[in-house]
Amino acid sequence: MAALGLYAPDALLHVGDETVTGREHVARRLEEGPLVRFGPHDVEVLDEGGTAAVIRWGSLGDGGPGGSTRIRVEHGEIAEQWLEEPTGL
Repeated sequence: MAALGLYAPDALLHVGDETVTGREHVARRLEEGPLVRFGPHDVEVLDEGGTAAVIRWGSLGDGGPGGSTRIRVEHGEIAEQWLEEPTGL
């Protein structure tokens, strides 16, 4: 996954009650979710003040649900991410 280089080595990913730590664990967990199917033109990015952003996506027309994720950036890398997974995935 090309986006893996954006994550800090000790990045945290929160999905519901689950938290995974470390770039490789984050990559494995993200590959299971819906976000990897989307390209840069399929999402909306909302700045939350320079060190945080919300990314939203809708259905790709395949009937799949949309969702959102919030990221916190430190030193130019994603340090922490909260992923809202739609029900049924």
